[in-house]
Formats: sequence, C-alpha cells, structure tokens
Amino acid sequence: MRTGSDVGWIVVRTVGGEEFEAQGHLLGKGYQVWCPWQLRRVNAAPSRARYEKRAYFSSYVFVYVRLGQCLSRVRKAHGVVNILTSGADIIRVPQMIMDRLMQAAAEDGYISDKVEPVPLERFRVGDAARVLDGPFADVVGEVAALDGDGEITLWISAFGRKSPLRIASSSLVEAPPLLTGSASS
Repeated sequence: MRTGSDVGWIVVRTVGGEEFEAQGHLLGKGYQVWCPWQLRRVNAAPSRARYEKRAYFSSYVFVYVRLGQCLSRVRKAHGVVNILTSGADIIRVPQMIMDRLMQAAAEDGYISDKVEPVPLERFRVGDAARVLDGPFADVVGEVAALDGDGEITLWISAFGRKSPLRIASSSLVEAPPLLTGSASS
C-alpha cells in the first residue's frame, strides 16, 4: 500500500473515549483511518450484562497519510490531540506491523480477547518472553507482572517508547534474555 513518498501509517492520539469520532472526522477529510475495537463489559452484574464498543488502543487511531495529504489537517481534526513523535520526528508504524494488526482483526476492526488462561509457573518477573501469535507476533518483551487471571504484562517497545502489553500466557514462549535489559521488538 505504501508508495514512494507517502508518509505511511502514523499513530494519532485522540481525546479519551472519542476515538471513533476522530476516526469519522479524519475519514471525512479523505484519510484512511483504522481504529481496532472490542466489546467491553460495562456492568459487572451477570443478569445486567451490557457491552460497549471500545477502541482496542484507548486514545489512539492509526492514520495512513498519502503523498500530498497535509499533516496539519490531521492535527486540527476534531478529537485529535496530537500525532505521536519522537523528538521532532513523526513515528511511522511499519507496514508489517499494520498488516499483523489488521490480520488479527475482523474486516470491521473487531479484535476478540477470548483466550483460555494457562498456568503462569514457567515465567518470572524480569524474564524475556516472545509473543507467538496475534498482532504482536514475534515481539520480545520483559515480563513485568504475572496477573492472577492467566495473563502476563510485558514491557515492549511500541510507539517509540516502552509500553505495557497485557497478554495471555498461552500466547508466550520463553526467549533469550534481552541484552539491554529493556523491551525490544
């Protein structure tokens, strides 16, 4: 999809809870926008279970910027806070990562979070672990926490910084120790 001079996929920070509104405004301005989502339970009582459509990456959407499209129009779109940068440089999301994210989702962007928990005994805080499947397949991170519900929190390098990733332990395998002691991809 990326051509010679396209900026490519970028990450846009939105006002919390307004990811879909920002997506609509950016689509209206002619940008390709992708906002993966999932259903989240908003009422804990089983007899009153209610679910809402929520952005998978809270406060973030992905925008593809083609040659000739103006970044200032992205920055000024309703619901947009800013474009993620590292210093003065815009953080571009590699096409390979976007392809993996999109493959993990349904055509409309829905990402299921149903995974059966498995024992956590094989991991300890500080261990290196590699993600087996899903949008973060082959990413290596450092185990930050062992959650009691069969999930593990990893520190990974994402969006130009160290970020937490909560994932089912069944989606991880042991990896060689990280050389720098920090998450890498």
